Amino acid sequence: MVSANLHRRHLTETQRALAAEQLANLKPGRPENSANLQSISVADAAKRFEVSERSVHHARTVRDKAAPNVIAAVEGGEVAVSTAARVAKVVPKEEQEAWTDPAKTIRQIDREVRE
Repeated sequence: MVSANLHRRHLTETQRALAAEQLANLKPGRPENSANLQSISVADAAKRFEVSERSVHHARTVRDKAAPNVIAAVEGGEVAVSTAARVAKVVPKEEQEAWTDPAKTIRQIDREVRE
């Protein structure tokens, strides 16, 4: 199912990394009594979605440390997952929630952090 949808839809690398991160976070064994599903490692999820393991780890950082408006900007392709992850590590969620243009703010903060 993953490979069929991956090629049918035109997803950016960032969007594929977010999807791979979600797949790697699925709990094994659902439905409980009718399947023997195994958990999926980050490496396997990255391979299935044709992204690097590093991108999947960046996606996990964004999901864990970013505010909903920042996650939406990443999901919408407005900002790269790696850039959002770098900023999410240094700026508290509470501060991120106040941003009216998260993509622009992330790029600006990222430039400052890198200098």
